[in-house]
Amino acid sequence: MAFDTIAYVGPVKTTVSLPYDGVKVQARHVIRKNGGKVRYINIQIGAGLAKKLAMHRDLHEMQVQLGRDNDAGKVALMLDTKGNFVARKAKKAGSYTLTINELSATGKFALTFDTFTREHVEVLKMQSGASFCAFLATRGMLAVEG
Repeated sequence: MAFDTIAYVGPVKTTVSLPYDGVKVQARHVIRKNGGKVRYINIQIGAGLAKKLAMHRDLHEMQVQLGRDNDAGKVALMLDTKGNFVARKAKKAGSYTLTINELSATGKFALTFDTFTREHVEVLKMQSGASFCAFLATRGMLAVEG
């Protein structure tokens, strides 16, 4: 009997790393057992940026906002105890991850776009005292699917 060895080809790993003082944004998906596809956006917050935002707990409620007028194309992340999005602390390095599910993204963001990062994201304070940061989204992320 003759056999040929099959070469293993694994998934392609991203070469885009999370900046310490910025964000990494990815369009992701998982396949359910029933074959359905669940799509979502994953926003990772670097440890330095999280520290500037005064994030110290395992979970933080946040608001996600999409800019308009002079801030069109920007995404803002704001700490808010009444926010419906939750940022979870990573097991290492002090970074956080926030997920925007498909229903929340519908009409606002595309669910397929290239991974991107933004470094040196500035933290600002609102008049109410709440901390927030804003970063520029890519055209791909803003290319809303019809």
